[in-house]
Amino acid sequence: MSDIEREAFDLTQDLAAALQAIVFHIKISEEDKIIFDDKSETVSSLLNRADTLLINQSSVKGDVCTWELDHEDFAWGGTCNIYWTFEDGGPKENGVKFCPRCGRPCVVVEPDAEEDDDD
Repeated sequence: MSDIEREAFDLTQDLAAALQAIVFHIKISEEDKIIFDDKSETVSSLLNRADTLLINQSSVKGDVCTWELDHEDFAWGGTCNIYWTFEDGGPKENGVKFCPRCGRPCVVVEPDAEEDDDD
């Protein structure tokens, strides 16, 4: 097993453990709705941990959607051919962790400092 495969395997095991812990805090209501028990802070931290593990695992495998800013249109383009605009800020400022088109974790290429128009 290569180092990358081993790291991906370890992350998968960590993710499975985090998801198992989340399920421990979930209950199903009579209306078949998912509700969390009174440990919502624990569930929130576990969900964040699961997100982080999933992003790390995908990054190790190279299975990410890379977003870059198109300076002409001020829209963000991803490797899956998504084209997305924000009223304020970019993907990081708006909490985008996963691409809404392909579902892969988003990796944002930070835009360069604005260039001078005419020198």
